[in-house]
Order: sequence, then structure tokens, then C-alpha cells
Amino acid sequence: MIGTESRDMASGDGMPLYELERLLGDMEREPDWRPSANKCADYYDHKQADADRVQRSIDTGEPLTITNLIQRTINGALGQEAKTRLAWKVDPDTNAFADVASALSERMHEFQREANVDMAIGEAYKSQLVTGIGWVEVSRNPDPLAYPYRCQAVHRNEVWWDWRARLPDKSDAKWVVRQRWVDLDEAKVTMPKFADILEVGCHSGPITDSMARTILTTRDQFESLDTTRRSFTRTEEEWLDNAERKRVRFYSVYYKRPKQEVAIVSGTKRVKFNPQNPLHVALVQRGGAKLMKGPSYEIRHAMFAGPYRLFDIALRGRRFPLVPFICYSCDDDRSPYGLVHGMIGPQDEFNERRSRLLWLLKAKQVFVDNDALDEKYNNFVTLAREVMRPDAQFVLNANRRNADGLKVVMNQSLQKEQADVMMDAKQLIQEVPGLYNALLGSGKDGASSGVALNSLVEQSVTSLGETSDNYRMSRTATGDLSMQIIAEDLMEENMTMEVGTGKKRRTVVLNTVNAQGMPVNQVEDAAVRVGLGDVPTTPAYRAQQQVFLSQAIQSVGNDPVARAVLVPALLESGDLEHREQYAKWMRQQAGIPEPDEIDDESLAKSGEAKAQAQQQSMQQQQAAMKAQLDEMHAKVAELMTRAELNAARAQQIKDEPLQPLNDPAANEDALINDALTEASRAA
Repeated sequence: MIGTESRDMASGDGMPLYELERLLGDMEREPDWRPSANKCADYYDHKQADADRVQRSIDTGEPLTITNLIQRTINGALGQEAKTRLAWKVDPDTNAFADVASALSERMHEFQREANVDMAIGEAYKSQLVTGIGWVEVSRNPDPLAYPYRCQAVHRNEVWWDWRARLPDKSDAKWVVRQRWVDLDEAKVTMPKFADILEVGCHSGPITDSMARTILTTRDQFESLDTTRRSFTRTEEEWLDNAERKRVRFYSVYYKRPKQEVAIVSGTKRVKFNPQNPLHVALVQRGGAKLMKGPSYEIRHAMFAGPYRLFDIALRGRRFPLVPFICYSCDDDRSPYGLVHGMIGPQDEFNERRSRLLWLLKAKQVFVDNDALDEKYNNFVTLAREVMRPDAQFVLNANRRNADGLKVVMNQSLQKEQADVMMDAKQLIQEVPGLYNALLGSGKDGASSGVALNSLVEQSVTSLGETSDNYRMSRTATGDLSMQIIAEDLMEENMTMEVGTGKKRRTVVLNTVNAQGMPVNQVEDAAVRVGLGDVPTTPAYRAQQQVFLSQAIQSVGNDPVARAVLVPALLESGDLEHREQYAKWMRQQAGIPEPDEIDDESLAKSGEAKAQAQQQSMQQQQAAMKAQLDEMHAKVAELMTRAELNAARAQQIKDEPLQPLNDPAANEDALINDALTEASRAA
């Protein structure tokens, strides 16, 4: 075997060319699952008529009809994913890394929006349901005018992996290879460092001395290119296309290299030990953590343009940049398959029965004697062609032996049976994957109430339990890769970032030190993890929120506090113009703070203010009650005083001696004299 050094264009240690050849041979020995996956994709894309059925239609005249029931069923499941799509969130393990988690969340939300992450993951999920597996790649964008990160869906036929991997996310695979054709001019612009190698090595025919002298600079480089090309065990047509357009096949190999690693262990947390990190050193010196050495691995990326290895570098992290989205896996060889795999049989049955039924509706059986036709005007070929016309005309032989020598009948005896089998196949299209009509927006299941419809939708979602679990795991893994590549750009010392929104907008400083010189907000050591949010953010979910809030407002009645909280939230969940301003104005009128202004501190202050107000109110109530008691005591004392005076007066009257009464007659005489005196004065 030729030495590895003479066959490599990249310097340093890495994957030699013979390892690539071994991987290519291993890729060809994988289970034969790709033709079945391609067939499933064809059935989803309306390509459901094979060559045998087309030929039969030509030979027999049977109509070639195709009614795609698979696509509508799969689209129902895809719509459910789009309806309940969750965003990423970054959670810190401790409050010490809360600022780092906020900074990473800020960048990840921007990445999810700018890089169209949901579209890429949605495309991978579609491939997951249809063909059994889809792939998403997270990488840097080489275009300086575009967003710096990319999240792209990768076609399944571009990706090959270690078939001995058993885990659903293929994280235990030893290697993953992506191979694809790239235009030579595009490759030279993308990797200008290797433009000369690509120009000389990727052309038809041998490398001549004159060509090497005009482009290359050293004789050793020329001999290395020539030797590598001649020693490559693959044919030139497999990796070079110069017939129609100048293209070269690139092999992007991600592989694991076993190596001994030293980790710093603190509890259950394990991080690769960095002797240049003062925090790691301080933890070990002070006994806050211990070191552990053992077998591990590193992820490397080797890029080959045909037989030429361009570079081989180590990657950060412990996950391949390609994330699989797998629906189901076979038990014996772990080959993937999707929902369409079991729907092909019923789809073929439906198409065949429908074509046969249409054929029976217009097909005619002809019984004719050999002397029934007048050969001068028509023959049996004409009869076979004209019998299908509604205005057919036949000239009979006047001298025929049998008066009923020509009979044209329609055989409709099997139409009902054909229709029954066809409808049964149509029902199987949905029963095989477990997707009910309620999920697809149809009421053919017989359910009319909202509870029954929701129950059928829930059963459909439950039947996709394994698929949904794999999807959530892969979506979270995509978030891990995104956070990893974003964190690589947040390693700058004393890096400032704006996080939060509204009044909670604040500035955090990353990779800094405190007054004691200890590291603070170190992104490299941040104990954070990526998860999926609890609340979807899709328009369909916002509409569901509006229904929930409307019902909540009706249930609270005239409670002013509840309505002041729920009505602004109802406005914000809709599509009304200036809805945020209206909701803010209503909160101001009711004295309700904005949601982004509510935090633990404000809640604590609000609780303290409420407690103080309650205390003041209690004090006022106690003072009022004391005043009432004092007033009551004063009234009681006054009443008691009056009672005592009355009792004393009564006793005094009782003790006084009785006066003699005047004579009534004497009083009368005096009154009469007074009256006469008064009358004389008036006269």
C-alpha cells in the first residue's frame, strides 16, 4: 500500500485517504433501505404509477387514475407540528450563570428568527414522516454578507452514517459522512486556499508537467497530486464530472477519534480541564473539585475533494453537526422508515379499484358472430373501436345466419364490490398511521361535539408518541448545536451584551472577573442547558389563547381585578392594530403593572406595600372601634349620671313636708275680681 503521507494534501495528523476508501466501502454495505424511502417520497409527490401499471393501462385500455390520499394525511400531521411548535430556552443550573443563560438565549432567539430554523426543522420533520429520516445541519455561513450561522435541512441521500449505531439520535455512531456534488468554480471561491489544488487535480485526464508549472509552485506538490489521483481506488466518474459541467464530489467526514481526556469533576458536573483557566486551577487547589482521567473522544472534521484531503480539524463539543430526525427504526438492522411505508399498500389498492371501477362504468362486452358485420363498411377492428362511442354505428350483414348475431352489453355486476373495497382501502390510509379525520379537518368520524373532536385529535397525536419523542429530542439536539456554535463567539474577555426587553433591558458583562480576581460569567464553564419552551408561539395557538381568555373573562363576571388582568392580555393575543398601546393604557388606568415589569423584586415590594396598607387599614379600623367604644362608654356614663340625679330628686321630693292646699272657693273669688278689673280698664 502507498504511504499515507504521499496521498494527503493536508498537513498534520488526520484521516488518511485509505480510511476514506474504507468508509466508502462500508457505506455501500449498509441495508438496502434507500429505494424504499425514495418510493415513499414518490408516493407523497403524486408519483404513484409504476411502469407495469402504465403498460397494463396501454394494453387493456383501463384508465390510469391516481388520487393521492397519502399527502393529505401526512400534511395533517405536519400541520399539527407547526401548530404546537416550541421555541428554545436556555436554563442555568445555578444563579451564578443566569447572565450567561440570558445572553445565550438572546442570541439563540435571534438565530432562530434570522436563520429560518423552524423552516429547516419542519422540512426535516416532513422527511421524517415520509421517508423515515431527515437531517439538519448547523454550521457557520461563509458568506460575509449573510447571517453568520446557518441551519439547513439536508437531503437523506447526501448523508451516510455508521450503521452500528443503536441510539435514536445516532450519537453513538463513530462517523457521519455527507457527500455532494459541488461546482468547481464555487469550491475555489469558497476555499481560496485550495484553489490551485482543485484547479490542477480536478480535471479530466492526467496532470501534465506544463499544467503543474503554470499553477503549482513546487515539484513535490505536483508529484503528491499525481500520486494521490492515480492511487485512488474509486473510478474517476464517481468523484469527477467534467462531461456537462465541471463538478467535484466533496466528502465531508465527521468522525470520532479516541483519546485520553482529563475532566474536572464537581458533583455530577464534568467539564474538560483547562490548565489555562484560573477557575479550574483554583477549584482543584482549594479542593472544590477533583480531576479524573479516562478514555474519551474528540469530534474531527475531515474534508476531501475527491481523493484530495483539504483539511482535518478538531471540533468543539461532543456532537456531530448533523442531527437526524428519525420516525421509526426496524428491529433487526435499525433501518429507518416512516408513516408512508405502511400506507403504500392501501394507496395502490385504492388507485387500482378506482381505475377498475371507472373502467367498468364505461366498458362494454361485445358478442358477435363471424358473419354479423358487412365487411364492405366495417370490420371487427372498427367494431372494437366504435363500440366505446355513445354514437356508435354498425352496418350489419343482411344475409347473416343469426338475427341477434351482434350483442353489446355492460357488465356492472362487480361495481358495488369494487366500490366497497375501494372505500375500505381509503379508510386504511388513515387507520394504518393512526390519524383520524378530526385531525385532518373532516367530520367523517361521526363526532359532532367539541369534546369528541378534541378526543379524536388527542388520540391521533397519541398514536404519534414515538415519532413526537424523537422529534423533540432532535429539536433539542439542534438547539444544543446552535448554542455551542454561538458560545464560541462569546469567549471575548469583558464582552458586553444587551439582554431583556422593555424596562427589563439591561447590560451584562461576560468573561470578566470580580474584585477578588475570580472569574465571573465565564461562557466556557457555564453550566447551562437547552430545552424547549412550555408555550407554543404559533398563530393557531394564539387563537386558542383568545378562546381561553374570552371564557375566563366570562367566568370571572364583574370582578374588577380579574378583568383588569385578563382584558389587556386578550387584546395582546389578537391581531388588532396598536393592540400593545391599548393594553398598556388599560393597565395604567387599572393600576396594573406591565408583564415585563413584574419580577421577584417588584412582587416583593408589592407584597410589602400591600401588607403595609393592610396594617394601616387595621390600625384605622382599631382606632375607629376604640372611638366608638369611648363614645358608648361616655353615653353610658351620662345615662348613669342622669339616673342618679333623678333618683336623688325623687328622694328629695319624698323627704319634703306636704303643704296645705288652698280653698277652691277663695281662689274663684279672686279670679272673678281680677276679670272685672280688667274689663273696666278696657271700657
